[in-house]
Amino acid sequence: MLFSTGWKDRAGTADDYEGFRSMTLEAAQLLVDQGVGLVGLDTPSVDGRMDGKPSYPSREILCRAGVPIVEGLINLRALLPAEGELLFAAVPLELRGIEAFPVRVVALIRED
Repeated sequence: MLFSTGWKDRAGTADDYEGFRSMTLEAAQLLVDQGVGLVGLDTPSVDGRMDGKPSYPSREILCRAGVPIVEGLINLRALLPAEGELLFAAVPLELRGIEAFPVRVVALIRED
């Protein structure tokens, strides 16, 4: 499932990592319960900062369920109003021993 919050307008700016929208624990659990296969969003993280300390509860819920998370996507709004079938692929580099890495993202819209 892809989420566009409009954050792309701030991507690459000095305040890129401040005040972005995050996912609630309830939303993360609902996605897991619904069997979502992937979560992609335009913000820097699925979780925000809590009490000035890093906290990643939504990430933990999704990762424990094996749901990949793709963050920092740009221009998602160009895909969302499209009619037809959307094929989304995030192809990772083959790196070992790390928890996060860049991906090449491709989206194709099949119109009938």
